[in-house]
Amino acid sequence: MKGRHLVLFALLLAFAANPGPAVRAASPCYIDPTLFAATVPSQMYLGQGYHVQVMVVDNSSGPVTGLVAISYPQLYLFSDQPSQLFNLQPGDGKVVVFNLVASNTHTGQFNVTASIYLSVGGVPTAVTGVTATVQSIQREPFVDNIPFYVAALVVAVGAVYVVFLVNGRPKRTSGRGEPPTTPGQARVLASLAASQSASTDSKTDTASRAKYHGGSLNTLMIGTPTPKSSI
Repeated sequence: MKGRHLVLFALLLAFAANPGPAVRAASPCYIDPTLFAATVPSQMYLGQGYHVQVMVVDNSSGPVTGLVAISYPQLYLFSDQPSQLFNLQPGDGKVVVFNLVASNTHTGQFNVTASIYLSVGGVPTAVTGVTATVQSIQREPFVDNIPFYVAALVVAVGAVYVVFLVNGRPKRTSGRGEPPTTPGQARVLASLAASQSASTDSKTDTASRAKYHGGSLNTLMIGTPTPKSSI
């Protein structure tokens, strides 16, 4: 086990120093193209991160130790770990995940490739690989429309503020703590006031008359002597 780890470490160092020629030798393993193509989006957006999955399968009769790496235009994409070691037993499979970040916008197609490197004569050599095509890298639609959203927000806030000023201002009173009335309401109120005033005057006049007649009758009765009985 320790010797196998030393081989992996030596292979990684050799690949870092010399990626080797893109020569397809007889491959004891392969990459699943369906999973790879499904995890590389055809349309990328600036600043977004993507998890690209590479399934490596050992289809040989013995264990395979190698390195899987992805290649891409470094002007547009970035990965913190573009290559990883793997160790497989016959018939085994392993999914290796790469993190890709769109670091720049780009118009036009470009390829993202996943390759398996094995040590052939002590030199890391690409033995198999798959490729997926990206159409372009664009900005997020929301980012492009930020000026429009800001303008719409300003208009909406301004409209709310105007409505608040119109409807939220304290209503002026007519001097007696009463809210102002419309001309129609004023005419109705004037008619009601006139009717109440006439009714009040009528009641007062009727009461005065009754009081007057009652007083006169009492005075008359008090001032007239009662006739004496002839008995």
